[in-house]
Amino acid sequence: MTRRNGNVHVATGYLAATPSGGPSCTGPLTLKTLRRRSTGELVSVFLTGKVARVPLPPGTARRITFRLNAGGARLLRRLGSLTAILRGAMRCANSGPIVHKATLRLRA
Repeated sequence: MTRRNGNVHVATGYLAATPSGGPSCTGPLTLKTLRRRSTGELVSVFLTGKVARVPLPPGTARRITFRLNAGGARLLRRLGSLTAILRGAMRCANSGPIVHKATLRLRA
């Protein structure tokens, strides 16, 4: 986690890669956490802003990084650490989405 110009950036340590000679892939990447309401119900809290589709040309690899939104940065600062869920759903050519999930531990 780094702070630049008042923004909190998270480097996940994961790569998104596409095979060389294959089609290009595209898909959304999200980072969220689960919080419990006073009623005991679990709700998802997105730690990033609106996620655009990430394009990947054939044969490339890209590091997955996020910039936390104001609410996510405030929550991380207040709690000191968070368990976040990284989810990526990449779609290549005419195939269905390939979904991967990972759990990350964020520390302020």
